Amino acid sequence: MDFLIHFKFKPKLDFTYLKQIKRYLASSLIIWLIAIFAQVYNGLDIVLLGLFKSPEEVGYFTIARRAIGGSTILMVFLANALLPRLSATFSNDISQFNSATGKFLKISLFLTVFVFLPLIALSGHIITFALGNEYLPASLPFKIMGLGLIIVLFNLPYSTGLVAAGFEKEVLKQVLASASLSVILNIFLMPKYGMIGAAISFVFAETLAILWILWAYRKNIGICQHS
Repeated sequence: MDFLIHFKFKPKLDFTYLKQIKRYLASSLIIWLIAIFAQVYNGLDIVLLGLFKSPEEVGYFTIARRAIGGSTILMVFLANALLPRLSATFSNDISQFNSATGKFLKISLFLTVFVFLPLIALSGHIITFALGNEYLPASLPFKIMGLGLIIVLFNLPYSTGLVAAGFEKEVLKQVLASASLSVILNIFLMPKYGMIGAAISFVFAETLAILWILWAYRKNIGICQHS
C-alpha cells in the first residue's frame, strides 16, 4: 500500500469496459437461449408423440429423430469453428465475411449431394443392417425429416452469419417461431398420422426457419453490405 501511495496511484473505474462486458453477457444469454429453445423443440416432438401413440411407434420415431440430430452435429461444429472468423471480418472486411459464408454454403451443398442424399436414399438398408428388420418402419420418418435436415444445412451459414454480425436476437425470434409452429402442428397431426405427422411438422418448422433467416439476413446484413 505504501508503494502505491508513493507513486500517487489512484484507482480508476473505466465504465467503457463495464458496458462492453454487459453487451457480451447479453449476447451470450441470447445465444444460450437459442440453444435451449432449439433443443426443446427438437426433442419435444418425441414427448408429444408418446401422448398420442404407442411406445413402439415412439421408439421408431426416436431412432429417426436421433439419427437426424446426430447428422447435424458436424455442421454445428463447423458453424462454431467459423463463428469467430465471421465476427472478426464483419466489421473489418466484409468481402472476407462474404467469402467465408460462401465457403460454408459450398460445404453444405457438398454434404447434401455426396453424404446426406445417399444416406436418406439408403436409410432402409442402413437401419436394417444396423438394427434389424424390426426397426425398418423408422426409415419413412427419417426420409421425410431428411428434407428438413437439408434445409438446416442451408440455414446454418446464414444464421451463423447473423449471430456473428450481432443480430442474434433475430435468430432467437426464429427459433421461438419454429418451436411454436412445431408444437402446434404436432398437436394437430400426431393423433391421426403419428410419427409421419411428427416428421412433417419438423419439415414445416425448418421451412419457416430458413425463410425467416433469409429474410432477416437480407434485411440486416444485406443493408450493411451496401451501406
